[in-house]
Amino acid sequence: MPGEDADLSQLGAWPTHAGEFPLWPENRAVFDLFTRCATQWDHAGMDGVKVGLPQERVEMIAARLKFKWSVDAFTDLQTLESAALHAWAQQRAHDALTKA
Repeated sequence: MPGEDADLSQLGAWPTHAGEFPLWPENRAVFDLFTRCATQWDHAGMDGVKVGLPQERVEMIAARLKFKWSVDAFTDLQTLESAALHAWAQQRAHDALTKA
């Protein structure tokens, strides 16, 4: 048992911070892969809206990083992609309302 003065974040039981939000240690590898794919998004339309991460480019980056794939990792990456697309759609909607 750690003493009262122990820093529990050093035991891996607590999230670290990635930018402005907490990140659990077990999510670090998928988060790192996701952020390394930042320049790989496909775009569409006149506005160049981001529409998704092409799997072949993600796999290329994953291979270079020696990323270990699992069903959970794939699902987590898709969740991050979906959340990002949703957040950008909300931002576009907000921007359209404020410009009117």
